[in-house]
Amino acid sequence: MILLDTPGIHRPRTGLGRAMMRTVTQSLGGADVALAVVDGTRGLSDADRDLLRRLESFPGPRVIGINKIDAAPRLRRGELEAFYREQQLGPVVAFSARTGTNVEDPEDRGQGDSAADSLVGTLTAHLPFSPPLYPDGQITDLPEAFFASEIVRERMLENLHQEVPHAAAVRIEEYDDSGPLVRIAASLLLDRDSQKGIVIGRGGQMLKRIGTEARGRIEKRARPSGFSRSAESRLFSVLNIRLARTGRKRDAHFRVVVSDSVHGRVGRIVETLGHYHPRMPNDAEGRLLIKADRARYWLGHGAQPSLTVKSFLKKVLAEPAPSEENPAKEDPAKEDPAKENPAEEDQTEGSGSGESGSNGTE
Repeated sequence: MILLDTPGIHRPRTGLGRAMMRTVTQSLGGADVALAVVDGTRGLSDADRDLLRRLESFPGPRVIGINKIDAAPRLRRGELEAFYREQQLGPVVAFSARTGTNVEDPEDRGQGDSAADSLVGTLTAHLPFSPPLYPDGQITDLPEAFFASEIVRERMLENLHQEVPHAAAVRIEEYDDSGPLVRIAASLLLDRDSQKGIVIGRGGQMLKRIGTEARGRIEKRARPSGFSRSAESRLFSVLNIRLARTGRKRDAHFRVVVSDSVHGRVGRIVETLGHYHPRMPNDAEGRLLIKADRARYWLGHGAQPSLTVKSFLKKVLAEPAPSEENPAKEDPAKEDPAKENPAEEDQTEGSGSGESGSNGTE
């Protein structure tokens, strides 16, 4: 059974939220069965209603799982089960991911009698027969560096609770397992400068705690008893955490007037920024909408995104059109963002210092 995990269903208000919802749609497109997991400790929410609307359009079998039954009041659990059964979208299974209640058939855990209504049993009954899509024993198609970044991000959010938003991200700068020790260097990407001091903490103690806890979990994962097989018996002894300032992907736009003769050239350049494609609708005056914050992020410009990106596009439009006699110059947007930002703030977890490096932009 291959599980395609998706972000939680919500009504997006930022570019990040919309990207997460696109991931949900893409994952559903490649699934044989749709499993919708709802929180059994709370009543029906707007997000749950959005989830129901998405399920209605799914062409395959649908299963609704009510999680956290170990903490849900019996009356509320019964009301939720009755409501979802009335929707007639598919089987409804109540379970607890924390305790394992009704997740697997009891016989699979060596406990005797089977339970036809378990979550795994219900999903298995609706899955089609298929030859193996992955080698036996492979449990994920993601690299170890991805799990390292997720562990660092988990420890950061767990220690800082509501002080740092979930938009904060972790970027793996280096993952080297060629030697006897595996070296990892990661950058914490934050929304605002004011959050840097929160993450660093007094005397660098918070950053040190995040690094220590993350290293312990990564080492545990790498041992033979863990999930990883490629890193067996190796210990992750070095973990440097670097704080890099990044702009939030808000809906800041600016407009630039272009003509058909340069439309394709601007599209090619802005497309590398990840926020333009040729089918993007123009307004009545034939103007293109450009995501200014995203362009600033990749180009490495400072504040006033509408001015800096407009200046960049003016420079692009002033260049002669590419041709065989006049080949296109190298696209500056394709350069490595790390090379454009040599002054990124560095804060090494092992240093124990609360001072940040020189100011820079990314």
